Formats: sequence, structure tokens, C-alpha cells
Amino acid sequence: MVKFYATCNIAGLIRLTDQQPGEGQFALAVGDFSVLVEEIHQTATPHYDHADHPGRYRVPETQDAAEPRANLDAIARYIQALAQRGTPGIRALGA
Repeated sequence: MVKFYATCNIAGLIRLTDQQPGEGQFALAVGDFSVLVEEIHQTATPHYDHADHPGRYRVPETQDAAEPRANLDAIARYIQALAQRGTPGIRALGA
């Protein structure tokens, strides 16, 4: 089974990848792709790339124009929330 990672940048934009998080990325969770997709869909905030449809998801309470420290706090809370959910098939990272 290939591990997939849910990562985000400092603005809280979430990305799923089969590669370990690189520089400037924060690891949120690791596990089965389909379980990660569903967990992100259920817990993250839709981010609208265009006016009508969500293109991506973001960590709740993060904003593009926020101070980095505020977004870091929101990312930490989101990782804790993922850990508390205890969804089988994924593991929160950094919690």
C-alpha cells in the first residue's frame, strides 16, 4: 500500500501527495488515499479558486492574508482535531 500525505502550506491550503512533505509544507496526516480524501472533505473548509466551485480545501480558520503565527496555531488545532477523530486508515502527524 502506498502512503499518501495530507500537507498544507502556511496559508492552510491542503494538498494530497504520495511524497513526504517538502520544505514549506506542514504534514497533517498520512494514510490510505480514499480515507484521506473523505477525512479532508468532512473536516476542512472548501477553498474557492473560482467564483462557482471549490477547487481545493484549506485548514479551518486559516486565511491568505493572516499573520503566519495565526495560521500556524490553526494548523496545530486542525492536526489535534484529526488525531481526536481517530479515523481508521489514517494517522494525524505532529500531534
